Amino acid sequence: MATVAVFVALGGTSYAVATGSIDSREIKNNTVRGKDIRNNNVSTRDLKNGKAVSGADVVDDSLGGADIDESTLTGVGGAKGDTGPQGQAGPQGPAGSAGGPPSGPAGGDLTGSYPDPSIAGDAVNAAKVTDDSLTGADIAGNTLGGDDIAESTLGQVPSALLGGFGRSGGTTTCDPEAAAFFAFCAGTGFLSVPPGARALVFGRAGTAIKGTSSGGVGNCRLSTSSTGTVPNTQMLIESDDELGDRDNTTLVGVTPPLPAGATEFGIDCNEVSGDIFFSEVSVTALLISGS
Repeated sequence: MATVAVFVALGGTSYAVATGSIDSREIKNNTVRGKDIRNNNVSTRDLKNGKAVSGADVVDDSLGGADIDESTLTGVGGAKGDTGPQGQAGPQGPAGSAGGPPSGPAGGDLTGSYPDPSIAGDAVNAAKVTDDSLTGADIAGNTLGGDDIAESTLGQVPSALLGGFGRSGGTTTCDPEAAAFFAFCAGTGFLSVPPGARALVFGRAGTAIKGTSSGGVGNCRLSTSSTGTVPNTQMLIESDDELGDRDNTTLVGVTPPLPAGATEFGIDCNEVSGDIFFSEVSVTALLISGS
């Protein structure tokens, strides 16, 4: 047991305390100040671990590397790095369920309701029709007027020239007697043709058998002195009637463009078989416009 010595002195009382006998219990809370602690005498063993000292108790910029346990430090975040490359696409997801047929009222250029709408009236214009796709079968008859046609795209239609200037020849008879054509069984005489004009040509011929013949076959065709045979005018003629009867044939054709100058128009005939002749043969030509 520690021994306490009590001394009484003049003028008061004093106590002597043995070294090491005062502990925390003998010190009033919050009474020990900094000046009561000798400098450089507080060490780590005098501080409570983890809570005794905070950053506010440490002088700024006073700690060095030796004062810090580097193993307790975490790294400081650096600057943001560049964006990395895009990753590979993931696997395709499952297919969605099949939708049902369209339904409800139609709109736009359609009328009616789905699933069976129709094209609305006046909805189809020129911009919606493929060029060069329509034919005459797609256009209602007698519905196009002059305003619907670009006349510059039309070829020239033949029309009467010089008020129907033309000429008719006289009526003649010819007997070819052979398959070779008898040129100009009948003719008009020469006409003065303007450059590029055409001619509408009419021919007429009557056929009859001769003598005791039971009939015969021949051909007639229209022709010109400048361009030859008028296209698509040759006709086969048969005669098997009684002697003296006559079969009449009419030929009509349009010439190609004729050279300027004098041209005669005629009708040529031949005999292919039997024994026939041609009577009352005549031809008429009417000049019309060029191509």
